Amino acid sequence: MATGLLKTWLAQRDSTLRWIEFEAYARRVFANNPADWYRDPVRYAATLIQAQGVVGSHCVSIDITAPFMAAHDGGELPALFAASAPFDFVSEALNALTHRFEGRLDLVLKMTAPWDLLGGGDDASFDAMDDLGTALAACMRRFSDRPVAGLLLETARIETLSADEIDAYEPLVSAARHYGWVTAMALPADRHGAVASVGLDLDVLLWPQLALDAIPAAGGKPAHGGGLNDDVWSAAAVVPTGAQALLYGVIPATATPETIISITGAFKA
Repeated sequence: MATGLLKTWLAQRDSTLRWIEFEAYARRVFANNPADWYRDPVRYAATLIQAQGVVGSHCVSIDITAPFMAAHDGGELPALFAASAPFDFVSEALNALTHRFEGRLDLVLKMTAPWDLLGGGDDASFDAMDDLGTALAACMRRFSDRPVAGLLLETARIETLSADEIDAYEPLVSAARHYGWVTAMALPADRHGAVASVGLDLDVLLWPQLALDAIPAAGGKPAHGGGLNDDVWSAAAVVPTGAQALLYGVIPATATPETIISITGAFKA
């Protein structure tokens, strides 16, 4: 069974939950930025485990679309997500992370949204997004028996999702909910809180580039999170200390290790 820290926080909201993305930073600092990053699942998992020892996040995201996209050498995207080599990579890495972290934190499957995978713009038609969403749902289904706590969709949108996007993403959200997972969406490109709603039945909406006091007020569901923006990770802004907050952010790949150790040490103090 998954640990359930996210579910507990959503139900009670009487403490601070930290959800920190750190794969790009860990890849550079702990693995020397290898070109074949998505080829060795043992190295991948060991690197995240080592980095988590410093970061201390309550949730660890595993990007399951990135290994498939790294293997993309042309052809239709929906078929790519049935490829065996990337699936084997994710499966082995998830096994190792589960062995280390189960019962200690929440593991979350992260997916880049179909609109973004298709490059956005006119190429992201409803049919294309729907086909890709179906392929992603089938890929996700293969991990449905793992101790996963949630699904995180990430999109670079800086405006409310279109009706086509909502229709294409709803099966992913519904499938995750069927598995008993928390559902979330991250908006890393929205630096001004322009997207107040995305039109999906989500549990959590996240703004990694907004300061804690700039996050749009949540009127119940979905819960809103953020506050750990680039200014925090560069020590240009103070570490937010909002009680009962969902603190979410992404450590930049170029962050200074000494600064990160200082900041994450403050979390644990």
